[in-house]
Amino acid sequence: MTTPDPNKTPGSNPSNAGPGPASWAEPIDSDPSNPPTGAPLPRRDPPPAVESLASLASSVRSLRAMFQIALVALILALAVLNVFFLLQVRNLRIQAYELQVTAVKMLEVVGDYETNSVPLIQRLSTELHQFAERTPEFAPVMARYPVVTNRPRASTNAPAPTAPKPAGR
Repeated sequence: MTTPDPNKTPGSNPSNAGPGPASWAEPIDSDPSNPPTGAPLPRRDPPPAVESLASLASSVRSLRAMFQIALVALILALAVLNVFFLLQVRNLRIQAYELQVTAVKMLEVVGDYETNSVPLIQRLSTELHQFAERTPEFAPVMARYPVVTNRPRASTNAPAPTAPKPAGR
């Protein structure tokens, strides 16, 4: 009984020396429309051997470690971002409270101005105009200044829009 040759595969051409199927001897750029010319075909190297089980396990362990490191880095980045946002919300609440206090104080000042200062200013203006009417020397001075009022000016009505002219004529 003969032992099979490990360098030969079933159906291999004996002219193709070396291990592997006969297809390894085919040219890389084989075109079925371009028949071979009879020159010897360049040989392809056999595909690399499959990595051993130990090296695959080692690769899986290293990938798992890199994934875990990336996951921890992502969690830390999100924690830092969360703390930043919490600080921003805290600062925003403090600023909103300060703005509310300032708005209340401003309303008090405006109310004080309207109740106390406006009547005094209007009374002074009225008395000055009355004085200008009684004293002819003071009238030219008062003529330069308009009557002071706290009321907004009456808005002038804008002119009515005109109809667009027909195009072409």
